[in-house]
Amino acid sequence: MYVLLMVISVLLLGVLGAVVYVLMRYLPIISNLFLDITVKTRPGHDPRLDGETVRFVTSDGVKLTGTLTPGGRHQPVIIFCHEFSADRHAASRYAYFLREAGFRIFTFDFRGHGDSEAPAGYVSRLWVTEAEMRDFDAAFDYLMRRDDVNTEAIGLFGVSRGGGVALCGASRHNGVIKAVVTDGAYSAHRTLCDYMRKWVPIFARVRWVYQHHPDWLYRLLGWAAIKVSEWRIHCKAVSLEKSMRDLKTPTLLVHGERDNYLDVAQARYLAQLNSGHVELWVIPGTDHNEAVVQVRDQYCRRLTDFFVTHLDSENRRLTDQKVCAGADHGR
Repeated sequence: MYVLLMVISVLLLGVLGAVVYVLMRYLPIISNLFLDITVKTRPGHDPRLDGETVRFVTSDGVKLTGTLTPGGRHQPVIIFCHEFSADRHAASRYAYFLREAGFRIFTFDFRGHGDSEAPAGYVSRLWVTEAEMRDFDAAFDYLMRRDDVNTEAIGLFGVSRGGGVALCGASRHNGVIKAVVTDGAYSAHRTLCDYMRKWVPIFARVRWVYQHHPDWLYRLLGWAAIKVSEWRIHCKAVSLEKSMRDLKTPTLLVHGERDNYLDVAQARYLAQLNSGHVELWVIPGTDHNEAVVQVRDQYCRRLTDFFVTHLDSENRRLTDQKVCAGADHGR
């Protein structure tokens, strides 16, 4: 028995030592990867979205700018969350058909984007942090205070990083937000683990070691790297996984089957976290956030039908012609 206990102790110490070595060896590299990684951004500028320019302030004092399209008190409103490196006018690309269908659009510039303030020391990154969630909360609170807005019919539409913001925002306002659509949303932790698996041969010189890393070790490294990165940038990342599990709002996740930056497995992973409230639409042959162009008519019809069902089904039935009216608007 004594010999057995000694063997077990040695094995446990060996495993612990290996884990500590991997953390010390690779954690700085993975943290840098988390902070520096980038994905595809679209060149050029989107057409300016017509509407009222509004300004409001976040809980930490950052001045933001938004646009609210015209409309009446009875009309449903979609809050649009733009992708990283874009601005509020990206709604003219992704959500123009919702305006044609009779929805009002409220869109805003996240801090460090467009006409919104960039506070000292803030660097916009691909991951949803508490900074972006403060921006969302400020935009949501502003909209809810307006007396010309139908606060009983609010939906969210987010693209890429903005999709993550929309999902987290919906989970914070279950029951108030009636519907959520995202295009190309992703989890920071899952994405980091995917990139570690992809690039580990570059940094791990011993093939046997990286070929036999268990999944739990990748998850541990990802979690630890995010915590180190939070300390380095003095800002907390938001767990999309927790938000997905807490979500009670009807949600449509859209993802391109040929997304070269965020594998379609990402979308399937998010959807399975909350199969009771989440519907997944994987679009064949489409790249990251390009479905609105590559399968335009199908895209605008599917998204409009989803929002009509959950925001305005009692008041209107839209014909296919009206749903896709002005299909070339904003291009």
